[in-house]
Amino acid sequence: MDIARLNSFHCSVVSLNGKIFEGDIKMIQAQGALGSFAILAGHEPFLTTLTPGPLKLSLNDGTETVVYTSGGYLEVISSNVMVLADETLRSDELDEQTILAHKKQAEEVASKIDPITDPNYTAMLAQIAQMAAQLRTIQAIKKIKNK
Repeated sequence: MDIARLNSFHCSVVSLNGKIFEGDIKMIQAQGALGSFAILAGHEPFLTTLTPGPLKLSLNDGTETVVYTSGGYLEVISSNVMVLADETLRSDELDEQTILAHKKQAEEVASKIDPITDPNYTAMLAQIAQMAAQLRTIQAIKKIKNK
C-alpha cells in the first residue's frame, strides 16, 4: 500500500462560483464558529459552519494554496472532506490596498452612525469583519510565498 495515500484524503471545495478545488491533500485548515481548526487523514466524521477567513490546503506535493471563504460548511465523512462555501476568492482576486481603503471608509461610516437606531449598523459591522478576514487571508498567502 502507498504510504503517501494513507496520509492524504480527498477534498472538494465548491462555492456559488463553481468548483474551486478537487483532489487529494494532506491537511486543510479553516476558520469555524469556535475558532481555527485543521483536518488530517483519518479524522472523525465532522460537520461545522465556516466563518469568513482563509481556507488553507496542504497538497500532497508539499505546496500550499490559500483561498478566502466568506463562510459556508465543512463536512468530513470517511476519507472525504467537502467544503461548501458561500463565496471564495483566490489570491489574484484579493487586492490588499483596495480592501484596506474600503475597510477604512466603512469604519469611518460605522463610527458616525447610531448602533441602536440605525438598521444598517449590523450589516456595516459584518462587512468590516469580512474585509478583516480578507486581509488575514492575504497575510496567510504572503506567509506561504515567503517560505
